[in-house]
Amino acid sequence: MMKPTYRLAACLLTVSLLSGILAGCGSGGTASNSVSSSAPPALKKSSWETAKSAPFSPYPQTVTYTLGKMCSGNNSNMPAGSTYENNAYTRYLKKKLNIQNKDTFEVTDSDNYEAEVELSVANQDLPDVMLVNSRKFLITMIQNDLVANLTDAFKHCASPRLREIYNSYDGLIDSVTFNGKIMALPETDVYSGPNFLWLRKDWMDKLGLSAPKTLADAKKIIQAFVEKDPGKNGLDNNVGLVCDSDLVGNPSTCYSLDPLFAQFDSYPKKWIQDKSGGKVYGSVTQNTRKALALLHEWYRDGIIDPDFMLRTNDNAAALVAAGKTGALFGWWWAPNNPLIQSMQKNPSAQWVPYLLPTGSDGTVRVCLPAASPKYIVVRKNYNHPEIVMKIMSTLYDYARYQDPAVSELQTYFSENVDPTATPLVLNCDYSDAVTRTTNHILSVLNGSSPQTSLNMVERAYYKSCNTYLSQKVKQPTSWAAFTSRITAVKLLLNNKVTYVNKQTSATNTAIPSELAELEKEAFLNIIIGNQPITYFDTFVQRWYDMGGEKLTQQENQQ
Repeated sequence: MMKPTYRLAACLLTVSLLSGILAGCGSGGTASNSVSSSAPPALKKSSWETAKSAPFSPYPQTVTYTLGKMCSGNNSNMPAGSTYENNAYTRYLKKKLNIQNKDTFEVTDSDNYEAEVELSVANQDLPDVMLVNSRKFLITMIQNDLVANLTDAFKHCASPRLREIYNSYDGLIDSVTFNGKIMALPETDVYSGPNFLWLRKDWMDKLGLSAPKTLADAKKIIQAFVEKDPGKNGLDNNVGLVCDSDLVGNPSTCYSLDPLFAQFDSYPKKWIQDKSGGKVYGSVTQNTRKALALLHEWYRDGIIDPDFMLRTNDNAAALVAAGKTGALFGWWWAPNNPLIQSMQKNPSAQWVPYLLPTGSDGTVRVCLPAASPKYIVVRKNYNHPEIVMKIMSTLYDYARYQDPAVSELQTYFSENVDPTATPLVLNCDYSDAVTRTTNHILSVLNGSSPQTSLNMVERAYYKSCNTYLSQKVKQPTSWAAFTSRITAVKLLLNNKVTYVNKQTSATNTAIPSELAELEKEAFLNIIIGNQPITYFDTFVQRWYDMGGEKLTQQENQQ
């Protein structure tokens, strides 16, 4: 595997600068077509044709494809000795499809990964397959004829279930279809529901506090955590609601303030439907103005972490692990990250999820997150463009639903190996996979269904949940599995969750950096009190004047 070599000037190239370079990039540089891309004379042509036209048929000879690899820290939590070229996933794909990845670069940080992709394009040295984590860059590559047409590959080598998964989302395949041709494979955004308010129940018990039913109850609890020091940190060391300066979250991070905005029917950074049926940018509505006024009050009163503008995800996780905070907003999977770290350091820590209703009828409104900007592309003229469909079909259909001999893969799920261990790093599941999986596990736990009814992923989670129920001394890993998959998701099942933008589009108009910075600066200044709430009106006018008016028109024309 070739390690990345960073050339600062090249890494800082933006998509707009690259567009002038891309025209000469053609079909890529040294990327390989191993085997040597054509069948040896002794092999019948039909065996290759079958492999290239059927999702689960293996190649008659090993196909080695070069890959631009996005990784994660701690070697994706894989077992010792595993690599991104040799792990349970790559071995399974080698066994079933006779394919092997050779990574041209492996990059952990998402920002550095994007720079490495840009560098590969600028150097005319594209790998056969790679992840692109920017829609704007994807479009630029398509416009410059750098990526392969995947229409036939999707038709022949995407299994019926894989197509069914993609069809469970409105317009997802359409979002990667240009001039009638499928040019990439997009990541699926499973409907994860709203963020929960995760609280230290052991601290609540110590202070005699009841479960929160309203936003006012939540404020009272968090304020008590700060002022009464149930964690024995010392009054000056307590942090209230931990959050970060982005304010609005995404599907892969916690610490957002989305539920507080939702209390006012406010959905910043998302295009939503207005009363007239048109689309409006959620950050410039009067409901957002009301939400910011409340956030200023919470900041002034010490409910929100006074240093939130300086927090990174790692720093926030460190506060959780150290017991300095007992409150955060996070997804149903928060027990896996970061809450498990708290229990590992302090086994008596009890984190419990709560859903705060946003409507008088108990409804919890939530806005689906913006579509994931992750796409898998194949370089133009690569001999096996179907390979990405075969990989996705094998891992997300055959291995999960049809193959009983997947114990090694099942162990990866049981031991919380990060999905970046997979070659393509592309999440793929039904839109309702979160609640679907929990319903299936509950059905087995209560004896209504046999274990054999579970797919591979569900069996792994069932095993961890069952282990948790049988443990006298709860272990962090099984606690995280049970608390996320059962405790939290059951709240989603038992509450009325309403998606205000169910017809979300994967092609939502992107916000230019200058407008995004204007928004962030205005919001933060209002929250910390550097600007009065009336400054919001000035921000809105400037937003429209600086290009927001044109963006809104474009969004309404889609």
